[in-house]
Amino acid sequence: MRMLFMVPLKCWSHMLMKVLSSRRKVIGMDLISDLAVIRIPPNSALPEIKFAKKWSYAVGDQVMAIGYPLGIGKTASSGIVSALERVIPLSTFSWMMPYIQTDAPISPGNSGGPLVNLCGEIIGINTLHLINGQNINFAIPVGLIEELVPQLIDSGHVSRTWYGIYGQIISFPMAMSLNISPGFLVETIEPGSPAEKIGLRGGTYPARFGFREFLLGGDVLTSVNGVSLDDLETVAEVVRSFNVGDCVEVEYWRNGKIAKVEVLLPERPELPGDARWLFSRQADK
Repeated sequence: MRMLFMVPLKCWSHMLMKVLSSRRKVIGMDLISDLAVIRIPPNSALPEIKFAKKWSYAVGDQVMAIGYPLGIGKTASSGIVSALERVIPLSTFSWMMPYIQTDAPISPGNSGGPLVNLCGEIIGINTLHLINGQNINFAIPVGLIEELVPQLIDSGHVSRTWYGIYGQIISFPMAMSLNISPGFLVETIEPGSPAEKIGLRGGTYPARFGFREFLLGGDVLTSVNGVSLDDLETVAEVVRSFNVGDCVEVEYWRNGKIAKVEVLLPERPELPGDARWLFSRQADK
Protein backbone atom coordinates (compact mmCIF):
# COMPACT_ATOMS: atom_id res chain seq x y z
CA MET A 1 0.00 0.00 0.00
CA ARG A 2 1.49 3.33 -1.02
CA MET A 3 1.42 6.27 1.35
CA LEU A 4 1.04 9.82 0.15
CA PHE A 5 1.96 13.04 1.89
CA MET A 6 0.74 16.48 0.78
CA VAL A 7 2.79 19.62 1.34
CA PRO A 8 2.65 23.23 0.16
CA LEU A 9 5.36 23.91 -2.34
CA LYS A 10 6.63 26.85 -0.29
CA CYS A 11 8.24 24.16 1.86
CA TRP A 12 9.92 22.87 -1.30
CA SER A 13 13.18 24.79 -1.12
CA HIS A 14 13.76 23.55 2.43
CA MET A 15 13.00 19.89 1.87
CA LEU A 16 13.97 19.32 -1.75
CA MET A 17 17.40 17.83 -1.03
CA LYS A 18 16.00 15.64 1.73
CA VAL A 19 13.35 14.31 -0.63
CA LEU A 20 15.82 13.62 -3.44
CA SER A 21 18.31 11.88 -1.13
CA SER A 22 15.74 9.58 0.45
CA ARG A 23 13.32 6.96 -0.74
CA ARG A 24 10.55 9.53 -0.99
CA LYS A 25 9.33 10.36 -4.48
CA VAL A 26 7.54 13.43 -5.74
CA ILE A 27 4.63 12.22 -7.83
CA GLY A 28 2.92 15.54 -8.50
CA MET A 29 3.15 19.27 -7.92
CA ASP A 30 1.06 22.34 -8.69
CA LEU A 31 2.67 25.76 -8.40
CA ILE A 32 -0.60 27.71 -8.58
CA SER A 33 -2.33 26.04 -5.65
CA ASP A 34 0.96 25.55 -3.78
CA LEU A 35 0.44 21.79 -3.37
CA ALA A 36 2.68 18.78 -3.94
CA VAL A 37 2.16 15.06 -3.34
CA ILE A 38 5.02 12.86 -2.18
CA ARG A 39 5.04 9.06 -2.06
CA ILE A 40 6.79 7.65 0.98
CA PRO A 41 7.75 4.02 1.81
CA PRO A 42 4.84 1.88 3.07
CA ASN A 43 6.81 0.86 6.18
CA SER A 44 7.17 4.44 7.41
CA ALA A 45 4.59 3.77 10.13
CA LEU A 46 3.12 7.25 10.00
CA PRO A 47 -0.27 7.78 11.64
CA GLU A 48 -3.24 8.58 9.43
CA ILE A 49 -5.44 11.64 9.78
CA LYS A 50 -8.93 12.06 8.43
CA PHE A 51 -10.24 14.85 6.25
CA ALA A 52 -13.31 16.74 7.37
CA LYS A 53 -16.24 16.90 5.00
CA LYS A 54 -16.35 19.85 2.66
CA TRP A 55 -18.21 22.78 4.24
CA SER A 56 -18.44 21.00 7.60
CA TYR A 57 -16.86 24.05 9.23
CA ALA A 58 -18.04 27.61 9.70
CA VAL A 59 -16.82 31.03 10.77
CA GLY A 60 -16.17 30.97 14.52
CA ASP A 61 -15.28 27.27 14.73
CA GLN A 62 -12.25 26.52 16.89
CA VAL A 63 -9.22 25.14 15.03
CA MET A 64 -5.56 24.26 15.58
CA ALA A 65 -2.65 24.86 13.21
CA ILE A 66 -0.02 22.14 13.55
CA GLY A 67 3.50 22.47 12.23
CA TYR A 68 7.21 22.89 12.90
CA PRO A 69 7.58 26.69 13.14
CA LEU A 70 11.07 28.14 12.83
CA GLY A 71 12.56 24.68 13.31
CA ILE A 72 12.03 24.78 17.09
CA GLY A 73 9.87 21.64 17.21
CA LYS A 74 6.39 20.30 16.75
CA THR A 75 3.86 22.95 17.70
CA ALA A 76 0.10 23.40 17.83
CA SER A 77 -1.40 26.89 17.87
CA SER A 78 -5.09 27.54 18.40
CA GLY A 79 -7.55 29.99 16.95
CA ILE A 80 -10.82 30.15 15.07
CA VAL A 81 -12.01 30.14 11.49
CA SER A 82 -12.03 33.89 10.85
CA ALA A 83 -13.50 33.87 7.34
CA LEU A 84 -14.27 31.60 4.39
CA GLU A 85 -13.91 32.06 0.64
CA ARG A 86 -11.08 34.56 1.11
CA VAL A 87 -9.45 35.48 -2.22
CA ILE A 88 -5.78 36.50 -2.27
CA PRO A 89 -4.70 37.92 -5.69
CA LEU A 90 -1.65 35.75 -6.35
CA SER A 91 -2.50 34.68 -9.93
CA THR A 92 -5.29 34.90 -12.50
CA PHE A 93 -6.72 31.71 -10.97
CA SER A 94 -6.78 33.04 -7.39
CA TRP A 95 -10.47 33.98 -7.49
CA MET A 96 -11.24 30.31 -8.26
CA MET A 97 -9.23 29.11 -5.27
CA PRO A 98 -10.44 30.92 -2.13
CA TYR A 99 -8.74 30.23 1.21
CA ILE A 100 -9.83 29.62 4.78
CA GLN A 101 -8.76 32.55 6.95
CA THR A 102 -7.76 31.82 10.54
CA ASP A 103 -6.22 33.70 13.44
CA ALA A 104 -4.35 30.57 14.59
CA PRO A 105 -0.69 31.75 14.38
CA ILE A 106 1.23 30.49 11.34
CA SER A 107 4.99 31.02 11.12
CA PRO A 108 7.73 29.82 8.73
CA GLY A 109 7.71 26.06 9.11
CA ASN A 110 3.95 25.78 9.56
CA SER A 111 3.45 25.48 5.81
CA GLY A 112 2.30 21.95 5.06
CA GLY A 113 0.92 21.32 8.49
CA PRO A 114 -2.78 20.64 8.88
CA LEU A 115 -5.42 23.03 10.11
CA VAL A 116 -7.67 20.74 12.14
CA ASN A 117 -11.02 20.99 13.87
CA LEU A 118 -11.67 19.88 17.45
CA CYS A 119 -12.25 16.33 16.20
CA GLY A 120 -8.71 16.23 14.79
CA GLU A 121 -9.94 16.25 11.19
CA ILE A 122 -8.16 18.28 8.50
CA ILE A 123 -10.17 21.22 7.22
CA GLY A 124 -7.20 22.75 5.39
CA ILE A 125 -3.44 22.87 4.87
CA ASN A 126 -1.59 25.88 6.28
CA THR A 127 0.01 27.87 3.52
CA LEU A 128 0.60 31.60 4.16
CA HIS A 129 -0.02 34.71 6.22
CA LEU A 130 -0.08 38.44 5.61
CA ILE A 131 3.27 39.83 6.66
CA ASN A 132 1.83 43.18 7.72
CA GLY A 133 -1.29 41.66 9.26
CA GLN A 134 -2.07 40.72 12.85
CA ASN A 135 -2.84 36.99 12.93
CA ILE A 136 -4.27 37.01 9.42
CA ASN A 137 -3.38 33.54 8.16
CA PHE A 138 -4.65 31.26 5.42
CA ALA A 139 -5.11 27.58 4.68
CA ILE A 140 -5.94 25.68 1.50
CA PRO A 141 -9.47 24.30 2.11
CA VAL A 142 -10.18 20.59 2.11
CA GLY A 143 -12.58 20.93 -0.84
CA LEU A 144 -9.81 22.27 -3.07
CA ILE A 145 -7.39 19.61 -1.84
CA GLU A 146 -9.87 16.85 -2.72
CA GLU A 147 -10.35 18.40 -6.16
CA LEU A 148 -6.67 18.78 -7.08
CA VAL A 149 -4.82 15.91 -5.39
CA PRO A 150 -6.34 13.13 -7.55
CA GLN A 151 -5.00 14.93 -10.63
CA LEU A 152 -1.56 15.23 -9.04
CA ILE A 153 -1.58 11.51 -8.26
CA ASP A 154 -2.84 10.43 -11.69
CA SER A 155 -0.91 12.77 -13.99
CA GLY A 156 1.61 14.63 -11.86
CA HIS A 157 0.09 18.04 -12.61
CA VAL A 158 -3.18 19.94 -12.65
CA SER A 159 -4.64 20.63 -16.07
CA ARG A 160 -6.26 24.06 -16.37
CA THR A 161 -7.87 25.82 -19.28
CA TRP A 162 -5.94 29.01 -20.05
CA TYR A 163 -7.81 32.25 -20.52
CA GLY A 164 -5.36 34.61 -18.81
CA ILE A 165 -7.46 37.32 -17.14
CA TYR A 166 -8.04 38.52 -13.61
CA GLY A 167 -10.70 40.98 -12.51
CA GLN A 168 -13.92 41.43 -10.61
CA ILE A 169 -17.63 41.91 -11.09
CA ILE A 170 -19.02 45.39 -11.68
CA SER A 171 -22.65 45.58 -10.57
CA PHE A 172 -25.18 47.86 -12.26
CA PRO A 173 -25.05 50.58 -9.54
CA MET A 174 -21.24 50.55 -9.62
CA ALA A 175 -21.24 50.69 -13.40
CA MET A 176 -23.48 53.74 -13.37
CA SER A 177 -21.21 55.50 -10.88
CA LEU A 178 -18.03 54.58 -12.76
CA ASN A 179 -19.54 55.29 -16.20
CA ILE A 180 -18.75 51.84 -17.55
CA SER A 181 -20.75 48.75 -18.48
CA PRO A 182 -21.78 46.19 -15.85
CA GLY A 183 -20.08 42.81 -16.19
CA PHE A 184 -16.66 41.33 -15.44
CA LEU A 185 -14.02 44.07 -15.35
CA VAL A 186 -10.68 42.90 -16.77
CA GLU A 187 -7.92 44.24 -14.51
CA THR A 188 -4.91 42.06 -15.36
CA ILE A 189 -3.94 40.00 -18.41
CA GLU A 190 -1.23 37.33 -18.41
CA PRO A 191 1.43 37.84 -21.09
CA GLY A 192 1.11 35.39 -23.96
CA SER A 193 -2.35 34.26 -22.86
CA PRO A 194 -5.35 33.81 -25.16
CA ALA A 195 -6.81 37.02 -23.72
CA GLU A 196 -3.74 38.95 -24.82
CA LYS A 197 -3.70 37.32 -28.25
CA ILE A 198 -7.28 38.40 -29.02
CA GLY A 199 -6.49 41.94 -27.93
CA LEU A 200 -8.32 42.25 -24.61
CA ARG A 201 -7.07 45.09 -22.43
CA GLY A 202 -6.44 45.22 -18.69
CA GLY A 203 -6.78 48.16 -16.33
CA THR A 204 -4.33 51.02 -16.09
CA TYR A 205 -5.38 53.25 -13.20
CA PRO A 206 -6.65 52.51 -9.68
CA ALA A 207 -9.96 53.71 -8.26
CA ARG A 208 -12.03 53.11 -5.14
CA PHE A 209 -15.77 52.51 -4.87
CA GLY A 210 -16.79 52.37 -1.20
CA PHE A 211 -14.40 49.90 0.41
CA ARG A 212 -13.53 48.18 -2.86
CA GLU A 213 -10.55 48.97 -5.05
CA PHE A 214 -10.53 48.58 -8.82
CA LEU A 215 -8.05 48.85 -11.65
CA LEU A 216 -10.06 50.74 -14.24
CA GLY A 217 -9.48 51.31 -17.93
CA GLY A 218 -9.75 47.69 -19.02
CA ASP A 219 -12.41 45.92 -21.04
CA VAL A 220 -15.62 44.71 -19.38
CA LEU A 221 -16.74 41.21 -20.37
CA THR A 222 -20.52 41.24 -20.67
CA SER A 223 -21.16 37.65 -21.77
CA VAL A 224 -19.43 34.38 -22.68
CA ASN A 225 -21.15 31.94 -25.05
CA GLY A 226 -24.33 33.95 -24.63
CA VAL A 227 -24.33 33.77 -20.82
CA SER A 228 -24.51 37.21 -19.19
CA LEU A 229 -21.84 37.77 -16.54
CA ASP A 230 -24.06 39.35 -13.90
CA ASP A 231 -22.39 38.00 -10.75
CA LEU A 232 -19.28 36.15 -9.63
CA GLU A 233 -21.15 32.86 -9.18
CA THR A 234 -22.16 32.93 -12.86
CA VAL A 235 -18.60 33.76 -13.90
CA ALA A 236 -17.30 30.82 -11.85
CA GLU A 237 -19.84 28.44 -13.42
CA VAL A 238 -18.87 29.58 -16.90
CA VAL A 239 -15.14 29.18 -16.22
CA ARG A 240 -15.62 25.71 -14.68
CA SER A 241 -17.46 24.64 -17.83
CA PHE A 242 -14.39 25.34 -19.99
CA ASN A 243 -12.37 22.44 -21.35
CA VAL A 244 -8.98 22.53 -23.00
CA GLY A 245 -9.54 23.01 -26.73
CA ASP A 246 -12.89 24.78 -26.41
CA CYS A 247 -13.64 27.71 -28.69
CA VAL A 248 -15.69 30.32 -26.85
CA GLU A 249 -17.41 33.52 -27.92
CA VAL A 250 -16.66 36.55 -25.76
CA GLU A 251 -18.69 39.75 -25.81
CA TYR A 252 -17.04 42.79 -24.24
CA TRP A 253 -17.51 46.52 -23.73
CA ARG A 254 -14.79 49.03 -24.56
CA ASN A 255 -15.12 52.83 -24.69
CA GLY A 256 -18.89 52.73 -25.02
CA LYS A 257 -18.98 50.05 -27.75
CA ILE A 258 -19.78 46.32 -27.67
CA ALA A 259 -17.56 43.89 -29.59
CA LYS A 260 -17.46 40.12 -30.02
CA VAL A 261 -14.53 37.80 -30.53
CA GLU A 262 -13.92 34.05 -30.56
CA VAL A 263 -10.97 32.48 -28.78
CA LEU A 264 -9.49 28.98 -28.58
CA LEU A 265 -8.60 27.94 -25.04
CA PRO A 266 -5.38 25.88 -24.69
CA GLU A 267 -4.00 24.21 -21.58
CA ARG A 268 -2.27 26.66 -19.30
CA PRO A 269 1.49 26.19 -19.11
CA GLU A 270 3.56 26.83 -16.00
CA LEU A 271 4.65 30.46 -15.94
CA PRO A 272 7.60 32.09 -14.15
CA GLY A 273 5.29 34.07 -11.88
CA ASP A 274 3.73 30.86 -10.53
CA ALA A 275 6.90 30.08 -8.58
CA ARG A 276 7.86 33.59 -7.52
CA TRP A 277 7.71 32.57 -3.84
CA LEU A 278 10.50 30.02 -4.43
CA PHE A 279 12.93 32.88 -4.88
CA SER A 280 11.72 35.10 -2.05
CA ARG A 281 12.67 34.82 1.60
CA GLN A 282 9.27 36.22 2.46
CA ALA A 283 7.41 33.53 0.59
CA ASP A 284 7.86 30.72 3.13
CA LYS A 285 5.25 32.21 5.33
